[in-house]
Amino acid sequence: CALLVVGYYTIPQVQDACAILARWKAEGGLLFAALSVAVAAVVIPEIARRATKVPRDKPLTVGDVTFQFVYFAGLGLAIDTLYKGLGILFGNDPSPFVVFEKLCFDMLIFSGLFSMPLAVLLFAWRDADFKFPGALDRLKNGGFWERYVPLLITCWAFWFPVMACLYSLPVNLQFVFAVLAEAAWCLLLVSTASRLPEEDKIIA
Repeated sequence: CALLVVGYYTIPQVQDACAILARWKAEGGLLFAALSVAVAAVVIPEIARRATKVPRDKPLTVGDVTFQFVYFAGLGLAIDTLYKGLGILFGNDPSPFVVFEKLCFDMLIFSGLFSMPLAVLLFAWRDADFKFPGALDRLKNGGFWERYVPLLITCWAFWFPVMACLYSLPVNLQFVFAVLAEAAWCLLLVSTASRLPEEDKIIA
């Protein structure tokens, strides 16, 4: 991500390529936002899983694929809305102070209070075969915090430096590069989940 930022501001060819990506996003609108994140988060990691023969904790079902696709498509819409909202709140000038403000809001409020808690709840529901009583059983007696805290720490470790770079780019490029980072994030989860005990697997 750091190299992308440096390349954008120093290499004209990188700026030209980024302009094409930004145009795709502008022309695709909300549909692009939803489908690009869903593909990056579901399809690409699944291809990587099969190519590297990373084992699954349970068989992949149509219901599971549908759930993940809908979840990440909704996340794409939320992220697109977040970036536009941050631009309204703090402005679109990629100055160090604006980057810091956006980064704190993103990591502490959006991730800490919205996206990570929602992920814990929804994936507990998925792990319980889409049964609400089973999901509640998994989350009670400290089960929520056992899932939430490690996930949030992993999120911050990955996304803090990534988003510091992405918020340094012009606003019309932030979502496009966030999609690429989302693919890397989900590949990380796939790799990590294959090394965890059964009870610690959350999202992959």
